[in-house]
Amino acid sequence: MIKIAFAGNPNTGKSALINALAGSNLKVGNWPGVTVEKKEAYFNYENNEIMLVDLPGVYSLSPYTLEEKITRDFILNENPDIVINVVDSTNLERNLYLSCLLKELKKPMIMALNFYDEFDKLDYKLDFSKFIDLIEYPAIPTSALKRKGLKELMDKVLEVYSKKQNFIDYQLPFQKDIQNELEEIKKILLTNEKYKIILNKYHIDYVAVKLLERDSWFNETVLKESGIDFKNFEEERIEKLEKKYENDIETILAEQRY
Repeated sequence: MIKIAFAGNPNTGKSALINALAGSNLKVGNWPGVTVEKKEAYFNYENNEIMLVDLPGVYSLSPYTLEEKITRDFILNENPDIVINVVDSTNLERNLYLSCLLKELKKPMIMALNFYDEFDKLDYKLDFSKFIDLIEYPAIPTSALKRKGLKELMDKVLEVYSKKQNFIDYQLPFQKDIQNELEEIKKILLTNEKYKIILNKYHIDYVAVKLLERDSWFNETVLKESGIDFKNFEEERIEKLEKKYENDIETILAEQRY
């Protein structure tokens, strides 16, 4: 079975896209222990059993809301084979911050440029080859309403699934000094055997960003999972960056992503 997670901002048409793909095979329930609605669909495509999971609409992956926590936990812990990043093609700028955060998770991805019929109506233009070079993963124009791009999207799913390791070498959008700090953190992680248990579960680039960001959720999760406490990890280096940029590290990274 190929497990596909649909992630995106609210109102990007994720549910409509899943309905268009799977027809009436949609199952609606709740995520375990919470009242947030969970939608799943199962269907067969080209002799492959497909599972589609509609993740809550979010603007970020920092778990300040229940929806963000569900989305981040599912992608990290349930390990979907492919993440379909659904964006509103008529408002790309607003959608691309989450797209950037999803890249940090280092999962195989495809972008569904949804509402593309509206994009065309507005007489917008997109240099596709340049756009794909920039986002570093495949993008397919789709319209759930007009049922356009559905076959192309699923054909791309099968292609990515067959060679998914080739699709996760994403570059992160940080300036040289930030990138240098991330490389230093990665060296520390790789040269200490005790961190191996963490790197077996999470991609090293993602771990490095979370540690530099002082992500309290990530630290608490790792502490529960492995007993390793990253509190105050490389604090001196982080404080130097905050002094240089005259801002807190979370804001510095967010601004560089934007």
